[in-house]
Amino acid sequence: MPTSSASAAIRLSDLLRIIHNEFGMEIFSSLLSLAVTGRENMNVRKLMLVTGFALAVMAGWIARGWEGVPAAVQAQSFAAQQQRVSGGVQEWKWPDSLDSPNAAGNIHKILFENGHLRLLEVTIQPGETEPMHGHKYPSVFAMDSPAPSFTDHALDGTNRTIPPQADGQKYPQCRPLPSPQAPHQATITGPWPDHFYRLEFKKVDGDAIKKMTHYPSGN
Repeated sequence: MPTSSASAAIRLSDLLRIIHNEFGMEIFSSLLSLAVTGRENMNVRKLMLVTGFALAVMAGWIARGWEGVPAAVQAQSFAAQQQRVSGGVQEWKWPDSLDSPNAAGNIHKILFENGHLRLLEVTIQPGETEPMHGHKYPSVFAMDSPAPSFTDHALDGTNRTIPPQADGQKYPQCRPLPSPQAPHQATITGPWPDHFYRLEFKKVDGDAIKKMTHYPSGN
């Protein structure tokens, strides 16, 4: 699918963000050190080779509008972005008044809830800033449309700007965030609404299921 210069610029931004998240600052720091000091050794050359290969592969994905990108890569990239922007945490340590349905119930509406799961429908209009809130459970995002650009405001006062999702993708998409999210609030800066579903897991079996010979009925 032909792409405009605007969408190409967006995708380059996405590429840089993903490389930063997936490969870490060590790669960029080492390459910068090489450029500044002129030091060369086998480890740096290997690092440059790996980085170049990764850039080439990811640039090919983006040039095709993410067609053929492994779902796990997209999911991990999105999860990394969410943790960077909103503060992925090991445990929830804030009052329940900041949990999303309580703090931002007009945005995060409960469609279903039981002892295991909670399904939220999230809708944020263009130009709208949602109330400060967090998410106390690990979750999976179910996306039925591309996300617009937005600015994410963390509880500590830091702000991050996130570009719109790349064009040409197929929906629905599911992306995991396997941790609670620290309180934050988003301001939609793009021209269209942000709409998605969020399935929150109150209970996660994990490896414990390997010790079961029968799954309890009703659990």
